[in-house]
Amino acid sequence: MPRDAHRQRTGRRGETIATAFFESQGFRILERNWRTRGGEIDVIVEKDGVRHFVEVKMRRSRAYGFPEEAVTRQKMVHFQRAVEVYLLRTGYLGSVQLDAFAIEEASDGTVTYRWIPRIGE
Repeated sequence: MPRDAHRQRTGRRGETIATAFFESQGFRILERNWRTRGGEIDVIVEKDGVRHFVEVKMRRSRAYGFPEEAVTRQKMVHFQRAVEVYLLRTGYLGSVQLDAFAIEEASDGTVTYRWIPRIGE
């Protein structure tokens, strides 16, 4: 399988894990893979009047570090830009929060994850 296709499949799987987690916690799923020229928002969820914009990172090993370490300063710039475009396009004026969701999948298929609220603050 080509590398890009493998990354896309892994990314979709990570987003599915993240949305299942958020649904189990009572969040309403608003969007998956919301795209604009400046970037992408993996998952947008809402609960208790707060709209959460979530960057999902999934890794199958720690060879390149923890998944959340992939949310670099440059990635945050693109992520924040995409959130700003979303807010402008939708006219949403309520509370927002930028979060990360880190997922690790071991070779035996065991999945662990961490929700990291307010990333980059």
